Amino acid sequence: MDKAVLKQILYQYLNFSYGLKDLVKGKEVGDYLEKQILANSLSRNLSIHEQLIALIEKEENQDLESQIEVKEIIISLPSFNTTREEFKRELESIKSYIKDKELEQYGDFVLVGSMATNDYVKEFSDVDIVLFLKPSFYSSPRNLQEFRKKIHGLNGLLLKIDPLQNHGVFVVLPSEREGYIESENMPIEVLKKGQNLGSVDLVLKIKVAAECTTVNDKIFDAYIALVSKELLLKNESYRFFRDFLHRVYLLPIMYLQSRGTHTYKKESFVLIDNYQEFKCVKKLAEIYNQDNFKNRHFRFVPDFFFISYPLFFRLLLNFVYGKKNQKIIHKSELDVLLTDFKKLLMHL
Repeated sequence: MDKAVLKQILYQYLNFSYGLKDLVKGKEVGDYLEKQILANSLSRNLSIHEQLIALIEKEENQDLESQIEVKEIIISLPSFNTTREEFKRELESIKSYIKDKELEQYGDFVLVGSMATNDYVKEFSDVDIVLFLKPSFYSSPRNLQEFRKKIHGLNGLLLKIDPLQNHGVFVVLPSEREGYIESENMPIEVLKKGQNLGSVDLVLKIKVAAECTTVNDKIFDAYIALVSKELLLKNESYRFFRDFLHRVYLLPIMYLQSRGTHTYKKESFVLIDNYQEFKCVKKLAEIYNQDNFKNRHFRFVPDFFFISYPLFFRLLLNFVYGKKNQKIIHKSELDVLLTDFKKLLMHL
């Protein structure tokens, strides 16, 4: 079974409560596992949790000696501490939740991106957490079910920072520490700027695998296809506007990655300075300004409700904030930039 497919199934399983579309995807996960039962001669009597454990174990027991060339990287990550007041309480609540629920026994939680480097844009930036799983998370169906439930609660807390957060916690399988592929995970340069959400400092040891061009090309082509498809659904809602901008900001790093350069998102904009075709991306990036985004007024709601009802708040906050038309950039100007962006995608 393809590891990337297994990881996608696992991601959907753990982040199932992260939106209405995931209710449908939940069925897709079940259907896909049924097919894997037949393909891998697994017992039909297994529950969905047992099926997933069996597939993970099969993947994890692959002969690591067959891995392509690797080099060991040691990353020292300090325990989370922020120099900014905005979201300090919310981020500390996430750290406390991980500790109180004893989630560290199942994996290492690393905060990355702008929330870790303190250069986030208030009311626009989302929360990126990479979860380096340990074998204990799939040691029994009960552990897996409990872990899944607690991850749902963690996802609810992410919404207190970004009400339009559109992804859950990213997962890295235990075996990937021995053969980490940057294109399929968070780049090492991003991890190096991260902070540990555990109770103490973390020393992360990873063996990074050399990559072939076909891996990079495949991932970049999938990204282009996804963005092109989303552009067909263009509308004036703040939801589309925000999600689209997040895709735009990823393009430079994805483009460089497809050419073998893995870097931090902010640094990727410096590296594409010599590429004239990225002019529209830089124009759109100017919108990434704190002055453009108003304060939200829903954070008085206690953490308990976000932890207990993550899907409800996901839908409610999208209705309150995402359905409104954005007033940040005029429609005609946005249309021009969208057209230029489409041309850029076709050119790449």
